[in-house]
Amino acid sequence: MAVLVLLAAGCSRNDVLLEIQPAQVSECDLPVAVQVTWDASGRGLDLAQLEVHNPGRRPTLWIQNAAVGSAATGKWAMDGFTVTLRTREGRELARRSLTTTPCSEP
Repeated sequence: MAVLVLLAAGCSRNDVLLEIQPAQVSECDLPVAVQVTWDASGRGLDLAQLEVHNPGRRPTLWIQNAAVGSAATGKWAMDGFTVTLRTREGRELARRSLTTTPCSEP
């Protein structure tokens, strides 16, 4: 069975958290909605930005909000979907990307 794999789950640095759930989804179910959870408060930030993009698309500002939060995407995450957590000045704090394996034959 094909699965969607979360690369580099958890923290990219000890004081920053960026997670995407579910971590595994069948490629047959694409596109999917994912839950994104972040916490940049360990850096002393009050605000953070999240950019999202699918391969072949430009990154888009998705959320500009508190340094700690959680939000669901629509059902548009594809293979290679990437979420980037940034400071409000644009400095990258963490990045997560999804990959897939082919659907298995019945």
